[in-house]
Amino acid sequence: MNLKLQLQKAIACIAIAIFLVTAFGCKKEEPSCLPGDKCHFIQKFQEQLDSSLAGTCAGYSYSIYLDGKLENTVASGFSKLAIDGGPVSMDNTSRIHIASMSKTVSAVTVLKLLQDKGLSVDDNIIGYLPQQWDVGPNIEKITFRQLLTHTSGFRETAMDLCVAKQDGYEDHGSLQIPRYSYYLKLKCMVEYGVTEANMAISFYQNANFGLLRVIIPKLAGSEHLADDEFSSNDLNTQQEYVRLVRETLNDFTIDCVGDGVYHYVCPPKPAHHGLTFADLTYAAGGFGWYMSPSGYGNFINSLFQDQILNTQWRQAMVAQGLGCYNASTPSGHHYVSHNGGWGLGLNWNGVIGEGASQGVWMRFDDGLIAVLMMNYNHPDGPDAILRNAYDRAAE
Repeated sequence: MNLKLQLQKAIACIAIAIFLVTAFGCKKEEPSCLPGDKCHFIQKFQEQLDSSLAGTCAGYSYSIYLDGKLENTVASGFSKLAIDGGPVSMDNTSRIHIASMSKTVSAVTVLKLLQDKGLSVDDNIIGYLPQQWDVGPNIEKITFRQLLTHTSGFRETAMDLCVAKQDGYEDHGSLQIPRYSYYLKLKCMVEYGVTEANMAISFYQNANFGLLRVIIPKLAGSEHLADDEFSSNDLNTQQEYVRLVRETLNDFTIDCVGDGVYHYVCPPKPAHHGLTFADLTYAAGGFGWYMSPSGYGNFINSLFQDQILNTQWRQAMVAQGLGCYNASTPSGHHYVSHNGGWGLGLNWNGVIGEGASQGVWMRFDDGLIAVLMMNYNHPDGPDAILRNAYDRAAE
């Protein structure tokens, strides 16, 4: 066969191959996400988050939900550094101390109980306090709403005056320190009472949600079973509170005990250890819970899908700021949220430990939910990171 004939056959084969590819659908696929699509927005939002969080000194994790669906969960950095036996990588199941994000957890739990029992947020709390507690001025006037909006009248002055006795030790991983009874602090504050004029003024105070840990078990029908009237641990009440929170959130991974994540400060200091923040069951309520961003994201998603509270109660919670806040980004995008931050510096028996955590959940009006947690103190803070990422993605 001559060269000319071979060439003609080759050209014919190529032509047939091109025809088959064209005719039977071996076409180049169009991009799955185009400008204006929701998935394109999420890609941009995540790019902005990753850019803001790049070069962290410890670790972070976040989850993103949209329209009731988990879109992504990301973890980066370290849950433990070399000084504490690492490095260990952060993963999306690592539980970080959520600090005041715990307030939303306690708020939803007490609202679910009020909803199911046909009660109101404007009912008084007095009937759900331990009977052995003495009650100071104006305590009988405090309502659930006032605890949930920090308008109960409690002030740090009373907390400072209430000196509690030591109740064991706290294990912070790198060191152990004495622990003092938070239960007795709350008992003392109730005995101290509040000034009526202060009840009309919002004043952020952990004790408001700390009291919910004591109130929630009684509201659910359990008596306060502290060892005696001078109990420094109220173990039964603690355990009942934890059980009720887990059932309400339908999440049995949430705990007041961490799973080994260390918390650090930035920039790190030589020879300064991180901290694990200890078992905080005794003080939970306004803080004290450990969750992963994926777990917390599932909680907030379930809440806004009306799978925990009914629509009426969930809408009232948001509108009235019960355990959450309404705010807007610099560009005017409205969202509901609650943040949390915790920092601790300890020097005990010659060992220095410093640690911090930061986190926030946000739910925007377009249905996007984002939960960001960091086991260190980022200079911009979690709120600004999420707000700015959303605005830039929306440009």
